[in-house]
Amino acid sequence: MRKPLMILLAAIVIAAALQVGNQFVVHRTLCVSPLECSSVLRPAAIDAWWRDTASLPAALRSDGLHAVATTALIRRACDPKQWTVGFGVRIELEPFAFGDAVSSDGGCLEAGFDAVLRGELVNTRVRQGDCSLILSPLTVEHGAAEKVNAVSALDANAAAACGKLLSADPAVAELLNGSSFELGVEYAAVSAVASARGSDSPERTAGSFVRSVLESANIELNLALHARQRDTSIGFSTAPASAGAGSPQLTLSVRDNGLLANVADVGTYLGTSGQLEVSWNLDHEPAAVVLNGASLERAPQRYRGAGRTDLAADGCASGSPASLFFVEADDEGKANDDQLNAVFEAVEAGAARGVIVAVFVHGWQHSAKPADPNVCEFAALIGSVEQMEGLKPLAQRRAVLGVYVGWPGALYPEEVANAVSTFWNRLDVADRLGGEGAVLPRLMSGIVERLPANANAGAGRSSAFVVAGHSLGGRAVFAAVRGDIVDDTDAPRKPDLVLLLNPAFSADIYAQVNARRCTPGVPLLSFSSRTDGVTRQVYPAGRSLTYPFANESAPPFIEYIYTAANYESYVTHTLRIEPAAGMPAPPKPGDEQTILRGPQRVPLAVRLQQLYDDEDVKVYGAPGRAPDEVWYTMHLEPVGASADCTPEARVIEVDPLIVPSHGEIFSPSFMEYLVRALNKSLGPRR
Repeated sequence: MRKPLMILLAAIVIAAALQVGNQFVVHRTLCVSPLECSSVLRPAAIDAWWRDTASLPAALRSDGLHAVATTALIRRACDPKQWTVGFGVRIELEPFAFGDAVSSDGGCLEAGFDAVLRGELVNTRVRQGDCSLILSPLTVEHGAAEKVNAVSALDANAAAACGKLLSADPAVAELLNGSSFELGVEYAAVSAVASARGSDSPERTAGSFVRSVLESANIELNLALHARQRDTSIGFSTAPASAGAGSPQLTLSVRDNGLLANVADVGTYLGTSGQLEVSWNLDHEPAAVVLNGASLERAPQRYRGAGRTDLAADGCASGSPASLFFVEADDEGKANDDQLNAVFEAVEAGAARGVIVAVFVHGWQHSAKPADPNVCEFAALIGSVEQMEGLKPLAQRRAVLGVYVGWPGALYPEEVANAVSTFWNRLDVADRLGGEGAVLPRLMSGIVERLPANANAGAGRSSAFVVAGHSLGGRAVFAAVRGDIVDDTDAPRKPDLVLLLNPAFSADIYAQVNARRCTPGVPLLSFSSRTDGVTRQVYPAGRSLTYPFANESAPPFIEYIYTAANYESYVTHTLRIEPAAGMPAPPKPGDEQTILRGPQRVPLAVRLQQLYDDEDVKVYGAPGRAPDEVWYTMHLEPVGASADCTPEARVIEVDPLIVPSHGEIFSPSFMEYLVRALNKSLGPRR
């Protein structure tokens, strides 16, 4: 009897020792920052908490996460009908929520002899505004690689809200109704490799957090969407650079059979085949991308000549476009000095009798090349201003100088290659354009130094200086003028009007300007189309990947990822369009530019009033109708607190019928509005 008893006691001691060992191993592995754990001496169970959520954006702050880890050698599995015998752990997560964005009914994870943690979360909900997805099941795996897989279905309410995030076309929401999607993510860490960037080189593109991830892991992301006999699959993969070989490589592939055809700015990139594959290096070195199997090299930068440039050879379609001055910069924001000096000489020559200088900075995927539509569209606007000046008495006419600031906003000859691969890279370049000593500060300071003061504006011949920037060009312009606007300095003289058109800079860097928006200063008008897919979807997606979560002084997440012109709290006005009863629809992009008619587009009896009004802009002379009949009216209406003052810094949400998309800023109706705003700013201040 003693021998069986001794064997039993030995087995109990061994089992207890194994249990204690398992408890210590699990505790040591699990209880590392940011988790806090109960005492390791608690038999067969460990309470774990994650309470420190201060590093998360405000929208994701919560009470944290509580889990119970069971380390018993004989324990129930996550499937309550099964039991497990051996080393390992079962972790039960209690229900949790991170702000309004993420919540779950909890879940269960298991790890055994292979030390791989696997499990499932129950009814995980992800919300963006009214768009809410329920991911069920959502499986996770933690080991040599991190893996997440999820399935979700959309009901009618979620489809309508989520569809609006993708496109203004209601057909997209209809397609999403009843659809489902499958998501798979795999993250596999690799050995650290030396980056081509030296330790002292500046951070570029995606920021330190995203770069550190991309430089240290292989990542695979696959998304499959199924909707009413139509399917889409999207794959995204990354691989770290080899030692000394530059930046990480990224690949995007899309296969679609009609689901994305109605999504703005996406369907056109897929073509008739419904397929797209793009591979590139994050920093674009070498300067090439592989598009659908074909290698595309960066187009060389060729500068236009210095001085006034005749645009007849540019093939501009309508009217008689004005000549323009070009000032071009490279990737570092360095200007072409010959072009700069030619502008300064022209300003000096016209300053004696008065001169209007209008500067335009183009955005992403554009340049100063002859084939670029922004060149012709800006020239048409300058031509209309020249026509208005030409109708004044000779002694009151001012010279008109249009200055087009070009930079490599488009790296490659194919639009889709630029759209997919250059967002982060070109955003950095735009910041440099407005930096100290770069092209924009030099150009603007050189112009204002050569303009006469408005106090000497005899006979209505005051000089004027207007700056406009579109998209990333708006980001560059804001970087160049922000300090003077916030400080409200008297010298050097600032522009008389700054126009930011669908600008691509975040709300957090606009905060100081917003706080002073009712203070007299430089009129700063920021316009954002309600259907601008680039700044409302692409920009937030790109910025969310660079948010400095661990930085205690980081701005609020929403203000970091959304542009200032799309941040609801900063919107001061809306600009809507109202067609006159019985009249044809307002003009669409590509239609005849009505501003080319000059002052004659407004009846003589109301010309002085209408051409200088930016609050109720009436446009006359619809095709086939009498020239004195109102065609349509654009109403500028204050929003919220802006009604309490007359803001010098306005953020204006624009009707899609005026600005249909991100790039269609030169629509006839919007150009009508900009010219009226320009006229008003150049006239006496109210």
